Amino acid sequence: MSHSHNDFPISGYLGRLKVHHNMMRTKSRYDARYMLKNPSTQKIYTNSQMLADLMRRKDQYPGLAPLLKPWIQELTARAQKNPDAEFSLHCSSSTKDSALARLKKTRWHELEILAQLLYRPLYERNLKYGDVTVRDFVMYQAQTFFPGDTPEMRTRLIGILENYILPEIGEVKLNALDAGCQKKALASISRKLSVGKTTRENIRRAYRGLILAIERSGWRGCSAGLRLVDLLKGSTDPNNAILRSCRVAHLDDAQRTALFGLLFEPEHLYDLFWVALLYSGADPADIAGQTYGDIEELTLQDGSCCYTLLISRRVRKLHDRYSTLQATNENFPIYKFRRLVLTPWAGDVLLRRLEQLHALGLSDDQIQEMRLSSEKPGGAIVGPEELAKRLQQLLRQAGIPAATATRTEKKGHAYRQTVKEDIALLQRDARYLAMQCGADEVMLHAMFGDTWTDTDEEAYLDLLGDRYAVARWQRLRRWSPLAPASLPFTGEGCLAGNTHVPTRHILQVINSTGHPVTLTLRATYALNAFWAQNKKGGNTS
Repeated sequence: MSHSHNDFPISGYLGRLKVHHNMMRTKSRYDARYMLKNPSTQKIYTNSQMLADLMRRKDQYPGLAPLLKPWIQELTARAQKNPDAEFSLHCSSSTKDSALARLKKTRWHELEILAQLLYRPLYERNLKYGDVTVRDFVMYQAQTFFPGDTPEMRTRLIGILENYILPEIGEVKLNALDAGCQKKALASISRKLSVGKTTRENIRRAYRGLILAIERSGWRGCSAGLRLVDLLKGSTDPNNAILRSCRVAHLDDAQRTALFGLLFEPEHLYDLFWVALLYSGADPADIAGQTYGDIEELTLQDGSCCYTLLISRRVRKLHDRYSTLQATNENFPIYKFRRLVLTPWAGDVLLRRLEQLHALGLSDDQIQEMRLSSEKPGGAIVGPEELAKRLQQLLRQAGIPAATATRTEKKGHAYRQTVKEDIALLQRDARYLAMQCGADEVMLHAMFGDTWTDTDEEAYLDLLGDRYAVARWQRLRRWSPLAPASLPFTGEGCLAGNTHVPTRHILQVINSTGHPVTLTLRATYALNAFWAQNKKGGNTS
């Protein structure tokens, strides 16, 4: 059968569209049909031919068996009834346009899946010579793209490929996608972009991922795109390295004293509470997602209370509103699912905050339903943006300056850029204090939800248990803005600032038994023991 003007490309070969005006019925109807052409005969597939090819694909690609099974069942019935009839997917309607629209809406996706199953050997053969279009490559290989990203990010990057990149290079074959073609296409994409920095960066990631996938497939003629993708970088993108170098790593003692001095004022108790949660390891999305009813209390043997919080909900911004993301959602970042331990001083602030809410006339049930970020019950969600704005005002009142960086204009003139400090400053300070309290990399992961690839499933479950929560609580007792004493700056091994003064004891232990014995030391704080040996007496002390 020769080429027809009704033929259209699909999955690396051809399909055909036919519309038949059926006048034999009581009412006039239009039948629209999709058909696929057989590469072997160059004619429309018959039912028996298609069934035979699908059975061969079942042997060639065992992994595709779940997709092949329903088609084989349908084609078996068709082939038994009328083996030489042309296979088609069809819809009908009262007008030609509505029949075509209905056919595309309801049957196109099925046709694409069937075409990929039938034409896969042809695609693989053509791929060796780069004789496939970029669009067909994406269609066949999309499941292998962006292997290191989360499902949410993979979906976003695939969407960016379809919306921004394939309209420019989708019909170009791989063997024609040289450096000149890519440079022209990337320049065209860049000219049409009127998006923000984040979207532009995602477009760069999507394009780079596409080129890497082509390289992994065995076709090496498109590698220039890994270098040319920087053409998508906007000319106004900031130099983040300069900005990071100008930001302070953490608050100094004077700044921290000024900030907490302001927060300790009675009218700032609400701000002191959510800042205390920040210093315990929560981020604004965690604070806005959890409620007071999520807080659990562990009572220790000495009567102290350790308050913990299982971070299983976060908020995210969707367009102009916030929505709550559950841990059961695949878009929830798994490393953010953790057990948060409130520092001992944050636990004291929590009790003061609960007293304040009770004084406002709220019942326990009402308080349990309140989000931790809410100043009062009811109303819209107080999310990360609102907390960041409140913190900027507090930092200005505490006299903590914004960072300034020297930048250069396009014409070479230098100017000063002011970078306002925000939530990230307190998060860096909280991390600094945790490390000073003895937090290792695993503890930082447990506190802040950092990625920690070396932790297996069993060890990760240990991080959610009571024992490790109490161990973290013991370490975090080493610093508190509520403590009465102040350490000197020269105290070796001690954290400068307001803290509980460590007590030093010298114990003499004499072992006269002639065999090893076990010495047990117990304290309400973490211990740092040093051993010395009395060489004269030969005893260990």
